[in-house]
Amino acid sequence: MKLVEHNKLIMLMIPIALVVNFCFYVIWLLMPKFAITVFDQYWFVYNGIDIAYTVGGIIGALIFSKIRDNIDSAIVCPACLSLQAVCLAVVGISSLLTRSLVSAIICIVCWLAYGIFNSIFSIVYFSVVQMSSSKDNTGLMIGAVMTIFSIINPIATAMSDPLGNMIQLPLLIFILGVVMVLVSVMTFMPIYQRIFKKYDKLYSK
Repeated sequence: MKLVEHNKLIMLMIPIALVVNFCFYVIWLLMPKFAITVFDQYWFVYNGIDIAYTVGGIIGALIFSKIRDNIDSAIVCPACLSLQAVCLAVVGISSLLTRSLVSAIICIVCWLAYGIFNSIFSIVYFSVVQMSSSKDNTGLMIGAVMTIFSIINPIATAMSDPLGNMIQLPLLIFILGVVMVLVSVMTFMPIYQRIFKKYDKLYSK
């Protein structure tokens, strides 16, 4: 905790990460119910979501491997964080407007895109975290970050069912997605930009 306390980047990201993680896990835990109740006529939706998310993560890693030498973390991190939030908001609004086959396909494509943006963001962000700590404390720092960011997960697990019963699922997903977008765009603020730019040399040869 002392290591984290003296790391400005991590301290600035903690509130954003907690909100984003809460919204994501609530949405993800409700996906089986969402697929069954909203797209009950399309049996492939939940499996499609699961596969798309996984494949998206792989594609994101491959894209990163191709562009890593030209990465500008001050742009890539905020952009990917915001775009992955937009993807979930689109899942909500699309299924809120219509429950057609087109909406089902949009949902799957959005999860594919989410996986891509999330993968790139995670690689770049944790690389920056690694560079912001000393070599002796890298493992401790990453472990501390993962622990702090996952604190909200049990709360999201407990809240997913009550929230899913209070509000219709497409509307709930849209609202949580919008919250994620609003929180994510904060990383475009100058205070975040200065910290990210400090470590851009990580990706230069």
